[in-house]
Amino acid sequence: MRAFILILGAAVLSMLPACDDDGPDCVRMAMAPECQPVIDGFDHPESVFFDQGTRAFYVSSVGVQQTTGDGFVSRIDGASGVVTARFTAGLDDPTGMRSFNGRLFVNDRTSIRIIELASGRLIETIAVPGATFLNDLTVDPANGDVYSSDTFTDTIFRVPGGGGAPEVFLRTPTLEAPNGLLVEGGTLVVNGIGPNLNPMTFQTSAPGKIQKIAIATVALTSFSERIGVLDGMERDGANLLVTDFTGKLFSVDAAGAGKLLLDGTAGVFANAAADLGFDPARRIAAVPQLNGTTVTFVDLDKL
Repeated sequence: MRAFILILGAAVLSMLPACDDDGPDCVRMAMAPECQPVIDGFDHPESVFFDQGTRAFYVSSVGVQQTTGDGFVSRIDGASGVVTARFTAGLDDPTGMRSFNGRLFVNDRTSIRIIELASGRLIETIAVPGATFLNDLTVDPANGDVYSSDTFTDTIFRVPGGGGAPEVFLRTPTLEAPNGLLVEGGTLVVNGIGPNLNPMTFQTSAPGKIQKIAIATVALTSFSERIGVLDGMERDGANLLVTDFTGKLFSVDAAGAGKLLLDGTAGVFANAAADLGFDPARRIAAVPQLNGTTVTFVDLDKL
């Protein structure tokens, strides 16, 4: 895989190439057969989203947490690798993202930002009353409803049509600190960090699991076994890809059984494995390191 570098002012973001030796530019993982390319230069990246329409990866950087205005979204062209470091700047603590009808919806602390994909221009801010830390976000392609997880309050908010007044869709401790979200048909799939989350230490009384919510009835049912400190979630054919914040990547099959794909806790995921993005055509997973500055790109077909 060829390297690419883009210099924007003082910012330099570079992708390290796959390599055949153990030189200083080689990033290896315990279960990977070869190097995984990495882009460096972000500022506490929390989430990556791959948009099918623009064929680009979008990366949200939190910056210094609870600092106003230093967060930003970067854009990585999926074909050329060209990086626009500050595609949208002036955000606060941007986290989960999804696109719909040419717009990128981004959680930003207690608000949802709407960005025009064609330009990176911030076009709207929707305040979410009662939210404390909006984490992941998904959009129902059937009607444009936006769902956002508020992890510390065990709440999922809904914004009807992507522009209506925010409302509580479901609030219950049974959500177990909800994080990753996906809408699939009439079902909202949600993974959790785990039950009885301590917001200061992030310790839980048990590992997190995946659950499903019937949107029409708001009925909640368990789906997977308990897997880990769950964060991002994406569909990969019949399976779900999920990240464990401690530094692992799992595949969860249709029966809810988890399979460890990569354990990077002592390697390239040592600075956390946060909310991943996924290009399903090429089966490339992009995993941000929230406690660092990098995004790692994993070719699932080479594992």
